[in-house]
Amino acid sequence: MVSTICATCKEELDQLSKSSKSEQEQVNIIVMSTFEQACAFLEQYDIQSDVYVDEYGEFKSEYGITTVPKRYQCVNKELVEVDLEANERMDGKD
Repeated sequence: MVSTICATCKEELDQLSKSSKSEQEQVNIIVMSTFEQACAFLEQYDIQSDVYVDEYGEFKSEYGITTVPKRYQCVNKELVEVDLEANERMDGKD
């Protein structure tokens, strides 16, 4: 999940764009902004992923997201947060 006004989000989006091409992994991107702002924002990157616009914050509210960028993996049909620094799963288990 990224925001169009977040510098860290822009870096994360650039990283996601590169990794999705090199690793052939499926990446879905959720942009928090208006549709027009999201289109302008995404034109800056060569995104080969599905992009969803969360214009009204519904996804953010549904999953209790308070900060961006956030990266999740789908594990057993549940979203599990991924640590952006270590790129490891953060599921509360030791």
